[in-house]
Amino acid sequence: MNLFQAVKEKINARAVAKHYGVKVKSNGMACCLFHNDKHPSLKVDEYYHCFACGASGDAIDLWQECLDCHSMMQHKN
Repeated sequence: MNLFQAVKEKINARAVAKHYGVKVKSNGMACCLFHNDKHPSLKVDEYYHCFACGASGDAIDLWQECLDCHSMMQHKN
């Protein structure tokens, strides 16, 4: 088992989303981080998938995307 597999066993995409301030409803739906979303189209559980833009992946993928977005926001300021 490698490091990424060990992390995925302990944490899911929903926990990552909540850590980065995404408001996930009890049904697992949230507004997508990857496009201007006014109505929840992102399903977040063990994995994530946006029904509008097609973004999808696991906890590691979401963590990486959130880090990239956070880094870009810091460079703008």
